[in-house]
Amino acid sequence: MSSALNLVLVSTPIGCLGSGRGGGVELTLTSVIRGLLGRGHTLTVVAPEGSVLPLRHPRLLLETVSGVDQPSWQHADHDAAVLIPMDALLPRLWETALALEPAADAVINFSYDWLPLWLTPRVPQRLFHLISMGSVAGVMDTLIADLARWDQRRLAFHTAAQASDFTLQAAPRVVGNGFNLAVAALWSGRVASHLKRDLRMPLRLLQPWASRSGSGVCGKTPPMPAGWRPRFRRARSGGGGSCRRRSCSANWDSAGP
Repeated sequence: MSSALNLVLVSTPIGCLGSGRGGGVELTLTSVIRGLLGRGHTLTVVAPEGSVLPLRHPRLLLETVSGVDQPSWQHADHDAAVLIPMDALLPRLWETALALEPAADAVINFSYDWLPLWLTPRVPQRLFHLISMGSVAGVMDTLIADLARWDQRRLAFHTAAQASDFTLQAAPRVVGNGFNLAVAALWSGRVASHLKRDLRMPLRLLQPWASRSGSGVCGKTPPMPAGWRPRFRRARSGGGGSCRRRSCSANWDSAGP
């Protein structure tokens, strides 16, 4: 009997794939797509309208959905309430994903959002989640803890340190990211405190993230959003080597070789 699966992968409702607005979620999804195809699985990606897949493959399909982006929990207060914009993209993504699921073995959620977590114990479809951030909002903490009590096998995390932010019933399932190191020079440093980890990241991927988050790269920094104050750190030689590039955004700044 074949072990190949038919999987539905649901992207973030913040920006179309290829725009860079999805940040680390977009990078993770791209890596997972390549990895799952390499293992022989068939994939259908559900993503916002305008999305572009990272490659063409006979076992890779794309379903796009229109709608208004979901506000990011990363930029919300910890006690913020759940918001649903008019013509919201998030519920439309999940209407599409759930309609596809009867022909699939499972649905994998890559977005850090309340709706897919809330749906999981309430629908017959098999939903799984790769949690991309640590604790940033109380409502998300509660949903993740509730789902862990119901069936923690539905949850995976990027690191044990990240998973420690949440109330779990057992040791977390940790799924690390993979990068194609053959396609770009590397940047090294601390990225985004909510990830609670150090990364080595293809430098070319930082440019679209920064330019679309209201900031710039390598000293070309336009005005920052109101109320934002940079937290610069002195670049040090050693470890990562001498500093050649400095990258900053509204969420982090650092220097790399």
